[in-house]
Amino acid sequence: MKTHILTLAALAALTTLGLADSPDAILKDYRGKASAVLEKVNTTLEKATVPIISDLVKAGDTAAADEVKTQMRAKQDGEPVTKPHAKVVNLFVLFDAARLKALEPIQQATIRKLDAVLAGADGKKLETVDAVKAVRAEVESATVVAQYRVIEIAASSEGYQLGKLNKGQIIKLQYVEGTWSAYLGWQPESPDQATMPQHRICIVDESRPGKQHEVPSGTKTKPFHFKVPDDAQYTVRIADPQLQSNTGKVSYAIEITP
Repeated sequence: MKTHILTLAALAALTTLGLADSPDAILKDYRGKASAVLEKVNTTLEKATVPIISDLVKAGDTAAADEVKTQMRAKQDGEPVTKPHAKVVNLFVLFDAARLKALEPIQQATIRKLDAVLAGADGKKLETVDAVKAVRAEVESATVVAQYRVIEIAASSEGYQLGKLNKGQIIKLQYVEGTWSAYLGWQPESPDQATMPQHRICIVDESRPGKQHEVPSGTKTKPFHFKVPDDAQYTVRIADPQLQSNTGKVSYAIEITP
């Protein structure tokens, strides 16, 4: 009797294993596990975003409140938000990182299962290969997150080093917050609305520090795109070269492609 029970258990395990090894079963398992972890990070995002929406409503900016809510829902659905509201740029960067970290072990385990299917007898069948390809595409698509990051630049510093960039790459800059001043006693200004040229922000080729590429105002609503002219080390900093008397700091969202 005991032997019979063990045999039934073994058969059940083999049956379960066979089902788990099918692309459809692997996809179902992935979706269930991914949904569970995403629910947690989505809930965290909502809890962090609601106070921001509330503050906007209190300030009478209902349009911005609606915009932030819409963008939050898009992030929760895994949709890209190309122009996040300034109030949630940092929050979305943190969310993207948390989402990726939560999904990574599930994705890796799922891809190992798919590779095992391809290595087996069914992996020689075209329909199986096509099914694995479709499942893998869905699994890997979940790793696509925003490539922007938020950088902080102090007016008294040498700037934020972007590192070695290649000719033809695109730098995308969008003002987030902050003000700075080029001289003691001067009224601090946002570089995105600067009336003084010294308060602008610029992109500098470190091999030619005198060559500054000025970033225009208005990037908060219309991000600035700069095409890298030469292979070189680049830095983003305040336009004023005399750093000793500078005060304040600003934040920008930046994305470099490809």
